Amino acid sequence: MPQVSDQETSVQTANLCIKLFLALGAARIDIIDLDTAHRVLTREALNRPNAIICKFTSRLTPDEAMTKRNKVRNL
Repeated sequence: MPQVSDQETSVQTANLCIKLFLALGAARIDIIDLDTAHRVLTREALNRPNAIICKFTSRLTPDEAMTKRNKVRNL
């Protein structure tokens, strides 16, 4: 996911995650389902944005997101 700015807030990162989930077809995931979302630095200097870590409020929500992700990857 592209980085919005150098000082990206957790709200901006969470909104990027929600857009990604909607694009994957996981329409039931909403901003309320995310506890926090933040970027992590990579160990190596790469020419891509930092990875995003999402923590969900429920155990069922990540299952839906991962199922949709696996379906897209198998296309």
